[in-house]
Amino acid sequence: MLNKSQILQGINCYKSLYLTINHPEVDVDGGNEMLVKRGIEVGKLARTFFANGVLINAMPDVEVAVDLTKHYLKQFICPLV
Repeated sequence: MLNKSQILQGINCYKSLYLTINHPEVDVDGGNEMLVKRGIEVGKLARTFFANGVLINAMPDVEVAVDLTKHYLKQFICPLV
């Protein structure tokens, strides 16, 4: 069950909440929170350069995201992957 702080954390950043619950060894508070936010900003900026790109959400199953990434790389960019 989520507590009030976790609910607010999820509203602000679902990735932060996911990491807090599923990977408690990762410190998402403090310095790492800034890195997560900057990573999100870089991702948004990168997507502006690739208008026809496909955004693959890795949550909650990273293996599916990897498989989808390989699929799109084979299809669009690098048939040798």
